[in-house]
Amino acid sequence: MFARDSLGIMKFTASSIIFAFLAFLSAIMTGMAVPLEKRAARDVYRPPITSPAPGTTFERGETITVHWDTSGIPASAPNMAQIVLARPTNDSENIDFKHVLANGSLLTVGSANITWPRDVPAGPGYSLVLFGDSGNIFGPYNLN
Repeated sequence: MFARDSLGIMKFTASSIIFAFLAFLSAIMTGMAVPLEKRAARDVYRPPITSPAPGTTFERGETITVHWDTSGIPASAPNMAQIVLARPTNDSENIDFKHVLANGSLLTVGSANITWPRDVPAGPGYSLVLFGDSGNIFGPYNLN
């Protein structure tokens, strides 16, 4: 790995330089993976939607107000809520992130206005997903 010349002076070869670099890089990457401080436990807040009631039928393009329960919101809960359309099946939640219906509403307010999208097929089985720090699916709702 290290070669010495006739005077005993150490000479670095290409392979020794590469090895030293890789050892240095490995040490840096290992150090990056170690947390510097212990993370605090996080509360997961799952506010239930209280309105609209499951089974309600809406018209595509209709604007409604969605309400959720704000009791017991922990101080560590995120400030913003997001409501996304979904159409769950037996094997998938089918959360449709192309149809974010409300974004940036304060979670502590407990409500947000949404407009049901026009560009989805009419039918049963639609749900609303309320994201705070965890996603909760509520429904089903029908769209005409």
